[in-house]
Amino acid sequence: SKEVWQGATGGESLDQLVTLARQNLSARQKAATPAPKTAPAAVDIQTTQDVPPTTQQAPTSPAGVYDTLMDASTALSKGEMTPAAFREWMHDHSLGQNG
Repeated sequence: SKEVWQGATGGESLDQLVTLARQNLSARQKAATPAPKTAPAAVDIQTTQDVPPTTQQAPTSPAGVYDTLMDASTALSKGEMTPAAFREWMHDHSLGQNG
């Protein structure tokens, strides 16, 4: 196409014509290639969402729900009660109580 030879005057050497053609083709390709999309600006998640606090260390059941050692042991084995909560339950239920 004529765009490849744009800028040629007719008095150039073969090497100059090849260089000119390469420059014109390169410029044409750059114009035809869409600009890369820029990534959207980073959004601070804390400002756009209400992230609840972690409940990993929170008790899964209210204290005193387990009436028997069997209930508390079952809760501990199912992961419904932390070992610390089980020890606390044991302490609370074994002081002066039979059962």
